[in-house]
Amino acid sequence: IYGWTIETKKYMLDLTSEFINKNRNAIGRINEYNQLLESLYASKSTILVGESGSGKTAVVEHLARESFMGILNKNLFHQRILQLMVDAFMAGAQNQGELEQRLDNIIAEVSHSGNIIIYIPNIDNILGNSSFNLNISGALIPYIKNGQVRIVATVTNASYKKFVEANPSFLENFSVIKFENLDRVKVLEVLFKKAVFIEEKTNYSEDKWNEIEK
Repeated sequence: IYGWTIETKKYMLDLTSEFINKNRNAIGRINEYNQLLESLYASKSTILVGESGSGKTAVVEHLARESFMGILNKNLFHQRILQLMVDAFMAGAQNQGELEQRLDNIIAEVSHSGNIIIYIPNIDNILGNSSFNLNISGALIPYIKNGQVRIVATVTNASYKKFVEANPSFLENFSVIKFENLDRVKVLEVLFKKAVFIEEKTNYSEDKWNEIEK
């Protein structure tokens, strides 16, 4: 039995069921996935760095499914993946202090519930790279440092250099996993697996493709 997360629901979206239903695997990114597990088992927050389409989200989806199914143990057993909705979190805030109070309320519920991993896609949006132009890294650091919250964040290479590397006091609290370009063998593996998935989803079997070719 886990704690209530009433305040958290105002600013976060539970992606667990959505990720599970997508049924995507971390194809070609098993090494990165294992690094993520190692980091989270050690109660470390993690930043996934790579371009759009490099497999960062697929790795998080794989984590959600294996955790939900009970495949993962210890502090990754039956965890929920909640995405911080940056627009909702920052909307209507009159000043930095109000945002920090919202953050305090969220962290209090998350740490009490015991089954939440916070997912922040494009974490640079809370590091000053957004229309809100607000940086809440200073308020977030103590919670990450003392292990009250675990965050899995994503960021592109360019934004990582500009907003994350430029903030060393924030960066030192994270494990960093780089999503480099896949080699030819892994690219082929991904394509073959994707082809099977698309055929199953669209009900196009090999026989059906042969009919179309004729």
